[in-house]
Amino acid sequence: MEITNVLKISYDGLDDTQKMIFLDIACFLKGKNVEAVTTILDGSEFNAESGINALVDRRFIAISKDKMIEMHDLLTQMGKEIVYKECPNEPLREADYGDIWMFIKY
Repeated sequence: MEITNVLKISYDGLDDTQKMIFLDIACFLKGKNVEAVTTILDGSEFNAESGINALVDRRFIAISKDKMIEMHDLLTQMGKEIVYKECPNEPLREADYGDIWMFIKY
């Protein structure tokens, strides 16, 4: 079985909120401060802290010593591919999050 298939099976085991948080991190928020990401995701009606903790527990992401969100490149690639497949006519728009980062400093 290919590694991407194994990763996809693990992704399919997430609940809907965890999937959305994973996809947001994979596409836009990887490498960002976890506290800032939590604030942003809480504004999107997600229970961000719980979702982020679940992703850490399942090894989808890690939090570095300096509180930055880390994700393996294969997981990032898989997340972006999922978004492209589910929304082929809606391009990823990093500007949506880029505007928010101008106002949050951590």
